[in-house]
Amino acid sequence: MRTTLLVEPEPSLVLSCREALYELGHDVLTASTAAAAITHLREGGVDVLIVDAADGAASITPILAALEKLLDAPPLLLVSGRPDGPELSAHVGAAAFLPLPCDPAELVHEVARITGVDRRTIGSGTHSATLLARAAELPPLPAAAPMPTVGFSGSDVPSTAFDDEPTGPGLRPLE
Repeated sequence: MRTTLLVEPEPSLVLSCREALYELGHDVLTASTAAAAITHLREGGVDVLIVDAADGAASITPILAALEKLLDAPPLLLVSGRPDGPELSAHVGAAAFLPLPCDPAELVHEVARITGVDRRTIGSGTHSATLLARAAELPPLPAAAPMPTVGFSGSDVPSTAFDDEPTGPGLRPLE
């Protein structure tokens, strides 16, 4: 299975892109910032990099610098709703460019082309074609609030986390 890193700050775009890429047979890693994207790139295993150049060159410069340091850098698919998007894509040497908004079928087509996947083998046939056709007809999802980041796992929570003062209705000390 191939892995795509999607660098996109807009949660609704992440959801639609993730589902389409999953149908292509890709695991999808997501990052909403350049710093998070660079962390994923350094860990390796990324086959395709999709970056939203929402803020033009400023939003992709740190990512491009990280790509230059990789021995086996993944191809870059640049997406943007900016009028200078195609020029920026050509300037940075992206493998492809898609204007935003783009439908999931266009995204799947470009990623399949970049990775050399035969689109006739995508997903489970009828289900994939139906899903992509339906996805292209749907209105954009409303923007969702970003999920909070938690800095510890369940095993890291001290057993006295709420012993002193419960902070909400129905909370009581852990036993």
